[in-house]
Amino acid sequence: RGSPFGANSSLTTVELPEQVEIFGGNPFMNCEGLIKFTGNHPYISEDGKCLISPEGKLISYACASTTDEFELPEHGDVFVRIDTPKNNRENQGLMLSLPSIRFFHTVVPESITKFYESFGSTRTVRSEPDPEKVWLRSFLSVKYMIDTKNDRSPDWTGFEYVGQSADISIWENKNYIPIGFIYDSYMTLEQYNDVAAEKRDRLFLQAILLSEKQIEKYGDIYTNYTDNDVYTDSAMEAACKARRETTVKDFAYDSKGFSCNIDLKEKTLVFFTVPYEDGWTAYVNGKQVEIERVNVGFMAVLCEAGHSEIEFKFMPVGFRSGLMITAVSIFLFIVYLSVFAIIGAAKKKRAGNEIVTAEPTVMGEFNNDDELDRRIDSIIGDIITENDGDEKQ
Repeated sequence: RGSPFGANSSLTTVELPEQVEIFGGNPFMNCEGLIKFTGNHPYISEDGKCLISPEGKLISYACASTTDEFELPEHGDVFVRIDTPKNNRENQGLMLSLPSIRFFHTVVPESITKFYESFGSTRTVRSEPDPEKVWLRSFLSVKYMIDTKNDRSPDWTGFEYVGQSADISIWENKNYIPIGFIYDSYMTLEQYNDVAAEKRDRLFLQAILLSEKQIEKYGDIYTNYTDNDVYTDSAMEAACKARRETTVKDFAYDSKGFSCNIDLKEKTLVFFTVPYEDGWTAYVNGKQVEIERVNVGFMAVLCEAGHSEIEFKFMPVGFRSGLMITAVSIFLFIVYLSVFAIIGAAKKKRAGNEIVTAEPTVMGEFNNDDELDRRIDSIIGDIITENDGDEKQ
């Protein structure tokens, strides 16, 4: 029941005796090192890589051996994303070190959630676009669909089987669009909402969705999109082809942002299927430019005609302020400790001086040993006199 092995990268093989009962979830979840199941358990598949219930439900699978061996077909230096069927591992892209649109992650930018909600999909703790939204894959730069089960062919328009790598089947999207491209037309939010929710995702291949303020700024660049209720597959293929005509080149990314370049015939917005989030800063030819939030939850920047070098840098909101507050706090703490130490030392010194310069005792002041002896004799004499007086009384 559950996942008793936890996140285990050292577990390689598991022997399951026939009498072991498995229920209530995937007991080998996050066992990234798992290669094969052995034993006589009826759930083990013939190749030993899966546990499949009598009802045909996939319980768990072992695919650690594919992590280092898997390779996508040669696709040049263009940026691509992958997708996987729902019955595959949710974070398969992480295991293969490949960008994926399907993943389990509880913390994502608000823009991603808004994007899915805009066409009737729900984004809870995972990004998992509906399988029937084939054209959304093209919009999100999905070039390959991979299937670790290898037990069926996806019924997706434009995806063609291209072979296997490390026992994983691969389908290529012939309507792939690179991550950065431009539009000829714009649509208003009213136009977008007037279309049935199940078809709205297809509009992103036809026109860029702008706010009223953005239309005032950039409306002269585009023509207003006219919806002729063209949502057929052939129309979508034509739209993908149009988007591929002018795209960014030399796209590269790291943990701090991404960069690319583009050649334009005229001034326009260059759109990226990168989620919008506070903390991004954009530069075009070395100059900082405004980032526009378009298509509900993505980013675009204005570029002039000709060649443009584009760079996006990301810094989490509050990160610099947090560093400054931390540095100031450490400084003040050091000052506090220093002052406390100085005050403590001064108190000890003063206490020592008070002991040395204390007021004379009953012994009085004396300058030599003779005066001390006379003083002692005087005190003793006083004591004896007092005692004699007490006895007489």
